[in-house]
Amino acid sequence: MLPLGHMGITILVVKTVEKTISVPWVDYRVLLVASLLPDLIDKPIGYLLGVQPLLSGTYYGHSLWLMVILLMVAFIQWY
Repeated sequence: MLPLGHMGITILVVKTVEKTISVPWVDYRVLLVASLLPDLIDKPIGYLLGVQPLLSGTYYGHSLWLMVILLMVAFIQWY
């Protein structure tokens, strides 16, 4: 897990989006925790399943399905 890399890329993307569209506010604390969420999900699952997470480190948290589910939850709460 490279936490500074995850957080840095996330902040860079959000700052770029903020410049292009009008965003009312962004809670950077939540944003930084969310940027680490895939690794916080993957590492414990990898250890519980007995898979060596050091080989790839990407399991369920880095999947497209998790992103789709989280986006659906965000849209439901937004509207």
